[in-house]
Amino acid sequence: MKNKKVLCSLVDVSEDYDFDKLLLDGIFKTTIYYKNRDIEMSHITTKGDFIMGMFVSTQKKDLAPIHTPGDEDDYSAVPLKKGQGLAYPNVFLYDKKKKILLWEVNRLGVLESSMQYFFEEVMHQKGYPDFFISLNPLMFPNAYKRIKNLVQIQEIEFQIASPTAFLRKESKNGTLSNIAKVANDFSASKAISITVKANELQTVNKRSVLSILGFIDEAPLQPGRIKNRVIVKGLKDEGGTLFEETINYIVDRMSEYFPLTELTVASNLQIKERKDGIENVYKKLSNDLDVLLG
Repeated sequence: MKNKKVLCSLVDVSEDYDFDKLLLDGIFKTTIYYKNRDIEMSHITTKGDFIMGMFVSTQKKDLAPIHTPGDEDDYSAVPLKKGQGLAYPNVFLYDKKKKILLWEVNRLGVLESSMQYFFEEVMHQKGYPDFFISLNPLMFPNAYKRIKNLVQIQEIEFQIASPTAFLRKESKNGTLSNIAKVANDFSASKAISITVKANELQTVNKRSVLSILGFIDEAPLQPGRIKNRVIVKGLKDEGGTLFEETINYIVDRMSEYFPLTELTVASNLQIKERKDGIENVYKKLSNDLDVLLG
């Protein structure tokens, strides 16, 4: 057996669209090409307040060869028919009431950014150019509680790992265009830090801090990277003592695991086992989700 990690995302969709209905009516039964893979959604089922299904990413290019360790001459191509590729699945569970998406982490499958791209690209191709969706990282309740306990917030520091793609995306709307230019000039590919401070007579708005925790996209599966985090400095009491709280997008992100049978060579997507696993994860996280979302 191996353990499969599940992350949680808060779903925000354009007001004019019913995401539940879109998932169920088959509009997403389309294959989208994204970053050297064909992404599709399949095996949609409902169970009470849940909608479950599979994302499947199929890689048809740049495939590694078959090899026997120790035999330096034994390399051969993976035997594939025309149009076939290697399939990498992610099971997902969507709670219709809480508007949250639980999804299996698979570094060769989809992440939040690719899921967002898939949903929006399908809708745009179907003739709905105004459709947008945002999948925001959900933290454990204690992370939010630590910030809420500050009676006054004086400073916020955003530490963004591998910021090149982040800045490229944000610079399009002009909000971070100058920062993007400076980062590009200095080849700032490892990390950047952005600090926001209140002046002496004001406090940084706490509600804004809590809502912005999902602003920074996270790619949690690259070993050795500096991790995204938000450092908030403020007062816990009226005595003027300054405290520092850190939201780490790896440590504090809501997550859980389910066991999955480990196969030498898979001949199917292990759909039932994956769906049972992610449903059990939801049950384990239900108390934390109720605290956050009711």
